[in-house]
Amino acid sequence: MEMIMIIATWINVIFILALIGAGTYGFTLFVELANRVSKALDIYIKERTDKKSYILIYLL
Repeated sequence: MEMIMIIATWINVIFILALIGAGTYGFTLFVELANRVSKALDIYIKERTDKKSYILIYLL
């Protein structure tokens, strides 16, 4: 009975460490995605404001 408790404890420790690792990996992927979205949004805003300024110059 004691041996089963030791094995169960180690399985729990391995499972918890795997969850912590998966959570850290997921958070890293989320931060990278947020960084890419931020850059893409900056590019989109820059392109949109440049087009509007060209239109204003053309109308003048």
